[in-house]
Amino acid sequence: PIFKFNKVRDLSDARYASAMMAQWVGFEMFGASALPVAAIQEIVGWINGPQLILELNTEETITENRLLSWMDVLPVNGFECDYATFKTFSVKNEFKHLTWLITGSGNEENVNAFTHSEELVESAKEKHIVKLGLNEKYDKSVLETYKGISIDCEPAENPALKNYEYWNNFFEELELV
Repeated sequence: PIFKFNKVRDLSDARYASAMMAQWVGFEMFGASALPVAAIQEIVGWINGPQLILELNTEETITENRLLSWMDVLPVNGFECDYATFKTFSVKNEFKHLTWLITGSGNEENVNAFTHSEELVESAKEKHIVKLGLNEKYDKSVLETYKGISIDCEPAENPALKNYEYWNNFFEELELV
């Protein structure tokens, strides 16, 4: 299965994702949880394995120049965005090679993207990355039903003192460790 760690905020989360052999680490690019590009550069410089997904979940206008400027300084492997943003940029040559994760509704046609929206889960299970809560109980069937899973990283005042017991229990329950 594919694993995505959402809203990575610090090196501890990114290193945990790398150790769990996550496919993707996602960084919010807008809002209160967004990190400066320089911080993202530093974090991804210390990990090996996960691909970088920029999370573009915002009401702000996203421009081609902004995406390209991020791609100039970060090893971007893909974007997570709404369907309208996906339709606008995924067809352009500069972005065709990237991985796309679509949030929200609007994915009415068969597109080359993963879904990351509960609104789309029934229509695209074979491409759906389901978001799971760490404090809920799951069995291995969730791994057989969906293409992958994602979990949100939580903020911490001191990342060095983060407690990863929930994550450890979560992955043990799914028999992945």
